[in-house]
This record gives sequence, structure tokens and C-alpha cells, in this order.
Amino acid sequence: MIGMGETIMDIIFRNGQPQAAVHGGSSFNSIVSVGRAGVPCVFVGDTGADIVGRQTLDFMRANHVGTDYCPMRPDVRRVPWGRHTVTAPAPLVQMNTGQSFLMCLS
Repeated sequence: MIGMGETIMDIIFRNGQPQAAVHGGSSFNSIVSVGRAGVPCVFVGDTGADIVGRQTLDFMRANHVGTDYCPMRPDVRRVPWGRHTVTAPAPLVQMNTGQSFLMCLS
């Protein structure tokens, strides 16, 4: 099975402070579930050549998702945003649970 799309790093905030970062993205989440079920699969996309990109690829491999078609690209740049650095800042989403999520492409 082939998954294609973007990889997202969700940064979870509580009381205005970042608490955790988790991998995500619609196609990404689906293909990780397929890999966890033991179905042969690969992800097609790309990621930055930095620690977030490395963590993303490691996460996919740990969940049995092939990464042969997901290169790390040094030309993908991150930009400063407040005290943090992100690739593509998206609106902060406030959830009813009191948690906030900032989505950024990795």
C-alpha cells in the first residue's frame, strides 16, 4: 500500500506552553496504521534534512512504514515563529479540552 502526502508535527500546548510534539497528517496517520497492522506499505513525500525530519523517518520505520520514497531535503527551510522554528505555521486551534494545537509541516 502507498501513502502520499505531507507529514505534520503537532505541537500540543497547555496554558500557553508547549507540552508535547506528535507526528501526524491525514495520509501519514493512515499509512502508520496500515504498517502497524503488518501490511507492507511505503510513504511517498519528503521532509527537511534536520532533527524533525530524522524523527519523522525514524517514527515511520519504527511503525513498519517504508521510507525509500521519502527523502530528507536540505532545501526545505524552517522559519522563526516566536520562540519556535516551524516550516509552515498554521492557525493555532483551541480545543474544548483546554488544549491548543499548532500544526506545522515537517
